[in-house]
Amino acid sequence: MTMLERRADSTSAARTVPDAAGKSNDFGFLLDIQGLRMIAVTFAITHHVFRWPEGGYVGVDMFFVISGFLITSLLLREGLRYGHVSITDFYRRRARRILPLALLVMGATLTASYVLVLTSRFESIVVDTWWSAAFMMNWHLISVGTDYFQTALPHSPLQHYWSLAVEEQFYVVWPLLMVGLLFLATRWRKSLPLRPFVAGFAVVAIVLSFLWAMDESVASPTAAYFSTFSRIWQLAAGALLAAAAPLFHRVPVWLRSVMAVAGLIGIFYSEFTFEVTYTIPAPYGAVPVVATVLVIAAGIGSSGLTVTWPLRLRPIVYIGAISYSLYLWHWPLVVLLLTVMNVGITYYVCVIVGTIALSIASYHLVEKAVLDSNFLAPRSRRRGHRPAASDSNDGQRVFVSALGVVMVLLLVALFNQPSVVVPDDGPKPVLAAASVGQTQDPLQASIRESLAAGSFPATSPPLDDVESGKPVEMAPEAGCLDPPELTLDTCNFGAADAQQSAIVVGDSFSASWLPPIAGALVPKGFRVHGMALNNCPFIASDVTIGVDQESTDRCNSSRDAMVDQINTARPSMVVMIDMEYGIQAMVNNEGSEQAWTTARTEIIDRIAPSGAAVVIITPNPLVKAATECAGRLAEPSNCISTISENWLKKRSADEAAAQQTGATFIDTSSWFCYRNNCPLFVSGIVISWDTGHITRQYGEYLIPRVQEALLPA
Repeated sequence: MTMLERRADSTSAARTVPDAAGKSNDFGFLLDIQGLRMIAVTFAITHHVFRWPEGGYVGVDMFFVISGFLITSLLLREGLRYGHVSITDFYRRRARRILPLALLVMGATLTASYVLVLTSRFESIVVDTWWSAAFMMNWHLISVGTDYFQTALPHSPLQHYWSLAVEEQFYVVWPLLMVGLLFLATRWRKSLPLRPFVAGFAVVAIVLSFLWAMDESVASPTAAYFSTFSRIWQLAAGALLAAAAPLFHRVPVWLRSVMAVAGLIGIFYSEFTFEVTYTIPAPYGAVPVVATVLVIAAGIGSSGLTVTWPLRLRPIVYIGAISYSLYLWHWPLVVLLLTVMNVGITYYVCVIVGTIALSIASYHLVEKAVLDSNFLAPRSRRRGHRPAASDSNDGQRVFVSALGVVMVLLLVALFNQPSVVVPDDGPKPVLAAASVGQTQDPLQASIRESLAAGSFPATSPPLDDVESGKPVEMAPEAGCLDPPELTLDTCNFGAADAQQSAIVVGDSFSASWLPPIAGALVPKGFRVHGMALNNCPFIASDVTIGVDQESTDRCNSSRDAMVDQINTARPSMVVMIDMEYGIQAMVNNEGSEQAWTTARTEIIDRIAPSGAAVVIITPNPLVKAATECAGRLAEPSNCISTISENWLKKRSADEAAAQQTGATFIDTSSWFCYRNNCPLFVSGIVISWDTGHITRQYGEYLIPRVQEALLPA
């Protein structure tokens, strides 16, 4: 997002702020808008850093409204005053406001990534840089399937450029519409009522885009979040308000106050009550959008309402003024500092202090210096007032210097690929020793050794290509995970005429566990079948899968079919594995151990007619992604994770269900962790290729343990 339109116009906005109390105009309340920016950017940053408030992501909705209002007001003013809109001047203003800081942060981020992250991740960030520079980052994120709220892999440090891309794409079309309307007026030699026409187009854009967003937010929520088509209505809402601005000059003060208070309540309600499972940008996005519109509308034609005085406090206004800088700098720090330190007090302090320091410096030395100079200033401005030569030259020198630094950083990073400093020639595949007859568990000894490691060893899969360890069973073509049809005719291992069979059922974790389970059972005369749906635990309870309604519906409607197939197949064994987060996905029973135990017990009872022996295996605990924590300056200790409360609660609930039903319960925590501390690798083998799913190599490493647990002597 542009997070900040520095001013509607760096010169005209300054001229339109009231000089005296009671004098009003469309921009007589810019300080209120700065206050709104402060609210939006502050909660967006705390949401990203502290995961609080959960609804902090609505800041982008607020900024889209503000941007649409200010830019459309500027275009209307120019069109009504001069009878034309200069596209050249418009893009000059956009370029001088957006590009200097955007390029600086982009270059600094890419260079920091060059120093901190491993080659494979750096190459990915290079690609992100090109998309960001082209203002097409949102479509790139959609194409690679990025989920803003949930991802098993680390975020791109340039992911936040998606919203900047949405705005700039909108502003390719919107000014041309204004030019077209004015051209028609000139061609017909008639006075065209510009505001009503603009308002009409804005209404059409709002309706069409909102309906599109309503559909896409359900059908493809990850795409809807980033899509320009699903966000246009928010920018158009601000544009509609700009077109209707004169109507609000006649609104009495008491009604303005009511509007402002209602708007502020709506904004804070969104920030503190919205959850990541809400369908965004529609319909829930309407709440912060309408609330922001109300606050802005309340101030039109006013020199400042009493009820909104906190928005005009000097510190609040200053934070609003530097909000563009704050937004651009905070996200790279949030992402990249994880490569050199663990989340904790030190991390939080470094992110917050670093964001503030860089933002203040870049605002005064780059952003404001350029805006106060004559560099790329619209021609109309240069024909009028011109800044002092020294000021103009200073601003241009700052911009040219900053641009030079950016270009050097980009050239170094883009055309000098870093050498791999983390060894990538991992050990040959080995097997974890079985624990039977051992006075000291050798696997636990290997885990303790990994926890104490002072440097990264050569690993398998290589840390620089850890995704190569993704089990093939998780690929769509394998038919094990999210198959088009749930059937036992696909995802099979072992001889078709085997005397015994096992069905592995659960979410994506069960698919990732197929290599060790098949490796343990097939040599013992089993045929192994896999049947898994993403984020869909095998329990007798409806669940909610994030904001993905389609997957949620399939999960909840497929359970009966899975039970029927198990009862019809009558396998020798049914193995259940679900990720730890499943206990938080139950509808109306999030995080309830008792509800999980009941739901697991009921599903086991429902497959009792199959006569199968039921085994519940605890999942491997969620950990830090290797691509996130294993950087060039990192140490193995930076990648140590601890077992979460969710995992412990789910283990207790599953253990209780096993006791009630006679199922076998296998606690696997000692296969991955020692005293609740879990390393990134064991015996030179990386445990997970993302934040949870085990690598093919570690699965094969565990075959003796899995065999020992499933088929005890």
